[in-house]
Amino acid sequence: MFSRLYRASIWHPEAHSMVRVQKRFRPVFRIGLPVFDVVLIAFSVFGVVFGSNAVREFTAAWFSPLLAAGIGVSALTALAGLVFQRFKLELTSKFVLGSCLTLYVVFLIASATVRTSSAALSAALAVTALIVLTLRVFDLIDEVARQEGDE
Repeated sequence: MFSRLYRASIWHPEAHSMVRVQKRFRPVFRIGLPVFDVVLIAFSVFGVVFGSNAVREFTAAWFSPLLAAGIGVSALTALAGLVFQRFKLELTSKFVLGSCLTLYVVFLIASATVRTSSAALSAALAVTALIVLTLRVFDLIDEVARQEGDE
């Protein structure tokens, strides 16, 4: 079972999607992007367990863990789409993830303007994550268009 999963993954030497990627960029796909998604999953676990003061300040108590869970589920789904080369799944998940992170940034900025806090730093980190996410979304759009052109 594990050998079949490995053969279907981006880490297999003959992964069909990696053929189009220049060798110097392959570590980004095999290490960087998966680590990015795993970090967002860990971030969401902390958000579910501890919540976010910035989000709780402006919403009902149940919304903070729900938003964190949305980030986690979409990051996990995006990771699966990346690892198993299901680009439409990854693209859809990245859009949901981007929406959740954008909403989180809005709450952080609102919190930072209401009071001085670490929300400004958190907002800057979340915006950085959104930039990485946006770059990957543009890459995915090109890949999906290329695949549909090959069919």
